Formats: sequence, structure tokens, C-alpha cells
Amino acid sequence: CACFFFFFFQGTATTEIYTLSLHDALPISMKKNLRKWISAFQGKRVVVWGDLVADHMLYGDSSRISREAPILILQKAWESVSPGSAGNAVMNVASLGGIPVPVGVTGRDAMGQKLCRIFKARGIDASYIIRPDKVETAVKMRVLAGGLHTVKQQVIRVDSGGNYDKARSEEHTSELQSHSFNSYAV
Repeated sequence: CACFFFFFFQGTATTEIYTLSLHDALPISMKKNLRKWISAFQGKRVVVWGDLVADHMLYGDSSRISREAPILILQKAWESVSPGSAGNAVMNVASLGGIPVPVGVTGRDAMGQKLCRIFKARGIDASYIIRPDKVETAVKMRVLAGGLHTVKQQVIRVDSGGNYDKARSEEHTSELQSHSFNSYAV
């Protein structure tokens, strides 16, 4: 999933539009203006419309191999949940001083509630997040393992949820498109 930001800056004579992709390196000419661009986020509303995914990280310590199969046996150490995909972009906009407006879909399940709580704890308005019944929030669970004093490495990723059907998606998209977000960037 590629995530793009569109930046609009008002100049004295023209409006400059820049597109930054997370997959592209910044040219040197853009790096010179990076501080100016970051400060331009202060107080600006930025609509982030996309897939709201819960990134569930499970960390464990491993010290042996199972007798049942050639797999690691993990002792769960800790776990964390953070916004992923478009949710990550929402958090990035907030960390730059912008006012993100997340637009997307989560379920009414525990992970959907957790994502909304994370946004609200950061002062992010979650009122444009649609939470229909019978939808399971998209979750990407990564299991990371390592020894006690080693760097943890991802050993598996388990995806679940995201069962939002296309017909309902089009219905909700039309509903959301009717809103005026009064934002500087989308």
C-alpha cells in the first residue's frame, strides 16, 4: 500500500503543489526546504483518507525449538497496538503539528475501539471514522522473536479482518464525499 501526502502551500504569486511518496527519496532541492514544509503543518487541517489498520506487535523471547515441528517456542514478553497504514499517516501529521482528520473504516470490535482511543488520546477527531456493524477491523499482527539480549526479528505476520464489502464502501464513500472538510490538504 503506497501512502501519499499532497502538500499545498500558498506563495505570493502561485500555489505550489508537492507530492511526497513514502517509497521515493527526497531530491536534494526538496531537502533544503524541509524545515519550511514541516513548520507549514502547524495548525493546518489535513484529511487522511484510507485504510485504518491496527498494527499489533507481539514480542517474545525464544530459547528453544519445538519438538513437534522446526519452529521457535516463544515466551510472550509484551505486546503493543498502534495505528497502521493510513492510521500511521494520521499520527505522522499530528507529530508534525498538523490537525489530522482521519477518514476510513474500522469495526466496532476491540481493535477498532483501541484505534479510536489512540486517536482521541492524541486529541485527534475520530468522527469521520465509519464503524459499521459486522465489520472486523483490519489487523496486521507481527510476531517478533529473539533471545534475551538480542534484537527481535519478525518471524511471522498474521493478517485478519478488513472484511468491508465493496457495495457498503461505495455507499459510505458517497456519504463522506458530501462533507466539507475545510482542510488545507487531502
